Amino acid sequence: MPEPDPFGQGGKGAAEPGPDFLARFLDRAPEELKGVDPESPRGRILAAARALFAEGGFDATTTRRIAESAGVNQAMLHYYFHSKERLYETVVAREIFGVLTRIVTGLASLEEPAEIVVSVPRLIMTAFREDPIKRKILRREIAEGGERISRIVKGMGLHGPIGVRSIVLHYAAEAQERGRLRDLPVEAIGMFLIANSFGFVLLEPLFRVVLDRDFEDDQTWRDLLENQEKLLRRSVSPVEDGE
Repeated sequence: MPEPDPFGQGGKGAAEPGPDFLARFLDRAPEELKGVDPESPRGRILAAARALFAEGGFDATTTRRIAESAGVNQAMLHYYFHSKERLYETVVAREIFGVLTRIVTGLASLEEPAEIVVSVPRLIMTAFREDPIKRKILRREIAEGGERISRIVKGMGLHGPIGVRSIVLHYAAEAQERGRLRDLPVEAIGMFLIANSFGFVLLEPLFRVVLDRDFEDDQTWRDLLENQEKLLRRSVSPVEDGE
């Protein structure tokens, strides 16, 4: 089994996560990752920075422009976030947490461990499809080398992708014990699922041209998710006798 449940209490292990295993991931997140009053100065700064970073990236976006767009002075921006670097990290961390919230919320309605594991790519891809700004921010950050996002993910600790990784690996190991997933290293299964989902998010503009598909079309999107899920199930489900 994977390492003990990082959100457990009293030393409980991953083998017995309890019914609130997923909910604890969201409940214990730092306040700066959660919702903010959009009319407050902090909320306006975050909204303006989000839109501008998505459009121009980190280097091309100035604190002056962010302050003007938010309707505050630059001193207010520095009061809340201290530096453009810190503001950018907060924006990106909130985008990541938004995706993870969608994943955890979606998984909470599922009971079968194998279903939980196979559903992760669909939830990731859907979260990004529904929010073009998330896609732009992620693509720009990766295109610029991804150094900042590596620091951000580490800084988020168990309330970011590292925590979700533990959740997914727990359920992958449980599904293997029930004979519902192939007997492969759970880390390899997790990497495979993540590569399928984020790979599409990052390369969707190329896929659109090469495959001549409009993924903004709802039917095309549904077909994509359905076929991808079939392929994923085929890849990670146990091989039947005689197959």
